[in-house]
Amino acid sequence: MPEVWVAGYPSFVGGAGVELDRLIDLWRSYNVEVNLVPFADVDPAMKTSCDRRGCVTHAFRPDVFAGKVVVAFCNRAFLQRLPEIERPRLTVWAGCMTFPVREEIRAHEAGLIDLFIFQTPYQRRQISSALESIGPVAELSGYFPYCDLSEQLPFVADRPSDYYGVGRVSSDTAQKYAADTWDIFAAVRAPVPTKAFVLGYGPSAKEKCGSPPASLDAQTFKPNEIPICDFYPKIHCMIHKTGGSRENFPHVLIEAWSSGVAFIGENDYGLKDVVQNGVNGFLCDSSEEMAARASELAFNDELRRKVTRNGYEFVRAALGDKAKAWRVWENILD
Repeated sequence: MPEVWVAGYPSFVGGAGVELDRLIDLWRSYNVEVNLVPFADVDPAMKTSCDRRGCVTHAFRPDVFAGKVVVAFCNRAFLQRLPEIERPRLTVWAGCMTFPVREEIRAHEAGLIDLFIFQTPYQRRQISSALESIGPVAELSGYFPYCDLSEQLPFVADRPSDYYGVGRVSSDTAQKYAADTWDIFAAVRAPVPTKAFVLGYGPSAKEKCGSPPASLDAQTFKPNEIPICDFYPKIHCMIHKTGGSRENFPHVLIEAWSSGVAFIGENDYGLKDVVQNGVNGFLCDSSEEMAARASELAFNDELRRKVTRNGYEFVRAALGDKAKAWRVWENILD
């Protein structure tokens, strides 16, 4: 039986943790023995989920990865400890950011990363250019964030008719939220009353954005307070403006596309590689343009349905090919 060792742990929220969780589903569907080594406290609910799928959780020790194929998703604690770790057979690193972090640079300088994962061409350009001055950068060729959410988030074209819902999903970190988030939502116009819904709104988001204005019909949910399958049916479009996170390929974009929610994001970073403006979503240069696009979709339901259907078809064609996703891993795990 092929096996893989993961430095870190999947999660219910956060792009890297969720992407890893989907990858574990892929591995287990091909009978890969998945071994998880957390570097921080583990969410008991996620531990139960991993146990149920047949994963094995191990405590860290310096020789735990010796001679193994090790995969790490954006786990800086793992990079910090790499120099003391007995050499794995192969170390695969997915940074998930659009810039190299200090620990990533140091690990590359020491020759401790064998293969890098890049989710978008933008990320590849940004990180490779910084790392290639140190040494060659080898890539896990053909990788893409495999995702099949058809059961968890079935595509729904029809949305509530008595209101127009705008919203977003994020982890509760300041860099994920724009300071004018509520202003953008409040500027959206529709032929019916508008409502705003935000999942992942905790202390950090509130400190960055403040409370929603009294004039805006808004509802917030703490991170993981409700399942995503209950959240996405509430909204017609997602307005995803961040506060400096420099998005690569956010998992919320995949969720929006999968469930039939129109996506509006920033015209920059990795989003430009995956969102075709006006086809499967909209990329905007300002907050005012984001509110205008959301308003346009409110008054043009045919356009909203068109971009959501195109987004769904993109997920199916580009991210839902299970056999193609497995071929990336088959050779290095066998």
